Order: sequence, then C-alpha cells, then structure tokens
Amino acid sequence: MSLINEDLKPYQKNGFRGEMRLKQQWVPDSHRTDMSLNNKIENLRKKENGLLPCDVNDLIYILNNYIFQGDEAPCDQNNVMELAKKHLSGKSGKNLGTTGIVVFLDPQTNSYMMKK
Repeated sequence: MSLINEDLKPYQKNGFRGEMRLKQQWVPDSHRTDMSLNNKIENLRKKENGLLPCDVNDLIYILNNYIFQGDEAPCDQNNVMELAKKHLSGKSGKNLGTTGIVVFLDPQTNSYMMKK
C-alpha cells in the first residue's frame, strides 16, 4: 500500500521543514553575522599577525568608527582621501582602539595598509 501525494492531508505534505510557519528563522540571532562590522578588521583582529590593504570602504569605516566617533561630520566617498591624509598619516600610523591593529600609509604602494 503506497501513499500518493494527493491522498495526504495538507499538513502531511510539508514534512518536517516547517514550510507552513509564519516565521522561518533557521539560524538563531546569537549565531548570525553582524553586517555592520568590517570583515577585514574582524578577521585581522582574530589573527595573531597579518597585513591587509585598505580600500575606500575600509577607510570610511575606520574613520567613522575609530577616529571621529560622532564628534565631527561623517566621512563619505567625497572626502575620504583628504580625511585619511589628515588623520591616518604619520610615521607610526594610527592604532585602532584596543584591537592591536595599526593603519598606515605604505610609501612603496602609496596605499593604506592594516597591520597587526
């Protein structure tokens, strides 16, 4: 005796996947990734040491979250390079809080780098 799909009731067709649920949250909130964080900084924070290049989006994130912190106008695509020259330039670079990461201008490549 075999069961054909038409013979089953609607709640029996769905199986155990919970397709009839109003909210399907497969991953709990505690295990979801925080999309507001920068992946390069978070990956470098977990490592013992490393060197990564910074693009424009990384510089905007660094300036807005570690340098300004709400006391000045936010950094955007238009003024990112002049603000980076003003705040991140120097011989030793700029430390990012307590992360142990230093952002500096590499004179050979003329680009900003993150080092831990």
